Amino acid sequence: MPPRAVVFPRTADDVVAVLRACREGGVPVTEAAQRVADRVHTFTGALTDLADQGWTPPPLPETVVLQTHCHEYATFKDRRPADLLRRLGVRTVDEAEGCCGLAGNVGFEAEHYDTSIAVADLALTPRLDQLDGRPVIADGFSCANQIDHLAGDPDIRALHLAELLDPTPGTQSTARLLD
Repeated sequence: MPPRAVVFPRTADDVVAVLRACREGGVPVTEAAQRVADRVHTFTGALTDLADQGWTPPPLPETVVLQTHCHEYATFKDRRPADLLRRLGVRTVDEAEGCCGLAGNVGFEAEHYDTSIAVADLALTPRLDQLDGRPVIADGFSCANQIDHLAGDPDIRALHLAELLDPTPGTQSTARLLD
C-alpha cells in the first residue's frame, strides 16, 4: 500500500476537493496527479478508516455542535464528520446543515457581508446562540473563522476534529495513530 497523505481541511481543503473532483468527474489528469489523488484523504476519512479497523478514540463529549465544511458535503459525502462523530460515541451531533455563510473570502467583502450573515442565520447562528457549553466543531477554515466572528466571545472558538480528539497537545497525539 502506498504511503497515505492525510490533509487537514483547514489547510488544504481546496486541493483535496479539486483532486477528488478531477478524479471522480472524469477530468483528464496526469498519472502523477492520479497517484496523489489516490493517497489524499481528509482527516475525517482517515479516522473513518481507523474506526473500520477497530480504533476507538479517547472519551468524547456526549453532544457537540457541528458545522460541516461545504467541501465535505460536495466532495466527501460518503465520509461526513457527523457520521464519524456518532460512530465514535458522540450521542447528539447538532449539525448546522448548510453553508456557514463565509464562502471562502466572500463573506469578508463589505458588499457581501449582509448576505454572509443572512446565510449563517439560517442554521449556524441559532446553534451558536444556544451552545450551553457544548463544543463547536468545524474543520473548514472558512467555517471556523465565521464561527469565531459570529460568537463574538474569545472563550468560544471552533475546534478542528483533531483538537476535540486531542485537546491537550503533547500528552496523547492522535497523529501517532496515522503512522
